Amino acid sequence: MNRAISAAADSKVETIQKLLSRLGYQPGPATGLMNPKTQFAIMKFEETAGLPIKGEASSAILDALLSEITG
Repeated sequence: MNRAISAAADSKVETIQKLLSRLGYQPGPATGLMNPKTQFAIMKFEETAGLPIKGEASSAILDALLSEITG
């Protein structure tokens, strides 16, 4: 895998982790690495937001988290 692509994916996961934490979803430390706590936190956010429950650190989740925080 291209190192730049990997770094971008890690950056997105880290941002998602930080936003989930800010909203109280307890994704664990913002390491940029997907783990079971992060996946569960994403799924809880999806459930609360009425989104399809996938548990993936996608761009759609990032956008939804940003919308939730910025109101």
